[in-house]
Amino acid sequence: MKEKNLQPRYKLTDRMLGMTAEITEALAAMAGSEPERTESPAAIQDFLQLGGYLEEEQTQETVKALQQNVRRLLARRGQLLPYRINDLKLAHRILWKGVLVSAGEFRGENALWNDGKKLAYALPPAKRLPAYIEALFIWEQQGKKTPPHPLIQAAVAGYALEALQPFSDGNRLISLFWQTLILYAWKPEFPLARYLAAVKARQEAYEESLREAVMEEKATGFIEIVLSCCREAVQQPDAERVKKPANDLPEILQQLLDVLGQETMSTRELMEGLNLKHRPSFRSTYLLPALNRGLIEMTIPEKPNSCRQRYKASAAPAKTPAVPEKTDSREETDA
Repeated sequence: MKEKNLQPRYKLTDRMLGMTAEITEALAAMAGSEPERTESPAAIQDFLQLGGYLEEEQTQETVKALQQNVRRLLARRGQLLPYRINDLKLAHRILWKGVLVSAGEFRGENALWNDGKKLAYALPPAKRLPAYIEALFIWEQQGKKTPPHPLIQAAVAGYALEALQPFSDGNRLISLFWQTLILYAWKPEFPLARYLAAVKARQEAYEESLREAVMEEKATGFIEIVLSCCREAVQQPDAERVKKPANDLPEILQQLLDVLGQETMSTRELMEGLNLKHRPSFRSTYLLPALNRGLIEMTIPEKPNSCRQRYKASAAPAKTPAVPEKTDSREETDA
């Protein structure tokens, strides 16, 4: 992405058009299938490995914090827009909370990007980052004449964020996450966990094509690799597709479970994960229904209004007696 032209450079090939059509057709055939749990441990493991954050030099504390942060970030995809700078910063802040001091802030200094094999690449000046990213997001929505296909958008965004290196650290993970965010905004049923697995299976080719795209400032080869991984993700045998049951779990309760994961959280932490501010609404809409269905349980059930109360996913969900909605004013004041 040159200074004089902030539009990403690539050539739309017949192969790209063919794969885009195949992927779109396969997704249409998957209509009604139950979405995969992108927040599964295997998907989170793939995500971190592709970002290079499961290496031996990483401490257990850092890996555990990143795993928790990735789970929370993936659970909030529906609340983030893939063409807002503030949402890009928010995604980085969620991902690196408790790990990087500069989480959520663009790098403030000029830097070099070294691909490990060739000469270093001079990154765009720090002061120009907002203009570059704004141009990328405008292109996502408008293109040169018409908006590019979301599959192309996802691949180009992944390349552009790697080339720009907008943050001091964690850019590979943000590049990968932004691809999944665009795909999710396009088709929420897109099998993102299988996409991550496909990228992992082709990790060497993926990283090499990304290096070449950055060094040559042209994303054609990288786009084709991304589309190949997307095609592999949607090409599954009919027998593997699982139809949604008629009594599927309400979406808001699934969101609560996605945020909670395998953690133990307070009311405040759950509300933050769901981006909610109004405690009574959270309690009546999310917390009580989840407790009454036996989806979650209290850590101190004998004292439901304790300020130390926490919640965790139930080992074996079952119908439980309703929790009284009336609470005293001391409920979880410091939770």
